[in-house]
Amino acid sequence: MQRFNRASGGRRRSILKDVVVPTVGGAAIIVALTVGLEGCSGSAAAETAPATPVVTLVPEDIATVDRRELATGPIISGTLVARRHATVRAEVGGSVTAVYADRGTVVAAGAPLLRIDARSIADAWRAATIDVRTDEDALALARRRLTRSEALLAGGAISAEALEDSRQAVSSAEAKLAASQSRLAAATDAMAHTTVRAPFAGVVSARPVNTGDIIESGNVLFEVLDPTTMHVEASVPSAQISVVRVGSPVELTVTGYPGRTFTGRVERVNPAADAATRQVTVFIAIQNGDGNLVAGLFAEGRVVPSAGPALLVPEAAIERANGATAVVRLAGGRIERRAVVTGRLDADGSLIEIRSGLTLGDTVVIGVSRSLPTGMVAQIAAGKSRTPAAATPTAR
Repeated sequence: MQRFNRASGGRRRSILKDVVVPTVGGAAIIVALTVGLEGCSGSAAAETAPATPVVTLVPEDIATVDRRELATGPIISGTLVARRHATVRAEVGGSVTAVYADRGTVVAAGAPLLRIDARSIADAWRAATIDVRTDEDALALARRRLTRSEALLAGGAISAEALEDSRQAVSSAEAKLAASQSRLAAATDAMAHTTVRAPFAGVVSARPVNTGDIIESGNVLFEVLDPTTMHVEASVPSAQISVVRVGSPVELTVTGYPGRTFTGRVERVNPAADAATRQVTVFIAIQNGDGNLVAGLFAEGRVVPSAGPALLVPEAAIERANGATAVVRLAGGRIERRAVVTGRLDADGSLIEIRSGLTLGDTVVIGVSRSLPTGMVAQIAAGKSRTPAAATPTAR
């Protein structure tokens, strides 16, 4: 752009130039240079001194030192399984006369699920009941006879052998009554099992029988699970098992629920590693009070042991050369290089701990913008600088 001014027979001309330097991600550092030229009619142009270059950094070029928990736990994956799961089997055989629940039915504890034809079992129960009553009467009669025999023996009317026979009759009547009572108890129990009931409150997940089927004792009738608590059985490499403890929090994503994170806790840790893989099995409990999670889905995530708060910056902000570690910092409106001492990386290596050299809230330059020379004047374009969490999300 050129501007011409005429005054007092002279001419003044100034040239303004904007130099655009490309940086990371297509962003640009804009350096404004002003060069002034002026002269009088018939004389050579006089060049003025250029203004100080100013670098404009866009928000994608910088990050802010943040303090938060450092996640360093191992990755885990597995299939969701209901913590409470029951396979309901038939305890008596017979014909299925009614089915009261199907897959997906929510049932209460003790709710009827299925009924089995009870006619033959009812007949056995009635017969056992009659036997018990008969045997009770027989025992009562034998005891009365024993009492009379004891009195007659005292008066010398019968022999001792006759008294012994009376006592043997009482023992036989007692044994017979015990046997009939056992048959009655078994028939009563069988009658109760002709109605199959839910073992606990939950949801029916399988029902392989239908009305009219002939079943035998031991046949599978239903699968019932309690969906309020799920667990994941996962394997952790032995090299990382030291950071896993009972109660350690776990953040999980589940297939079918994009963008949602579920929280669980390590419930149990197997005390022995697998001999072939050298991995240790851990069991992670996940609360499912709203019932959204479904057994059988694939879950993956990371154990997040509490490592305490740490100052974090994106790993992309770190410069390493000749065994030294440094960052490029924007301080007082100028670019400067500052030596730092780093610590642990986060779970996916995107964030790194700063142990010394920076303070909370410092602004660091990331990516190729770190090549700016020390001492250059810089400013931040409109927008907020990113925290490490926003710059590079931590993997869940």
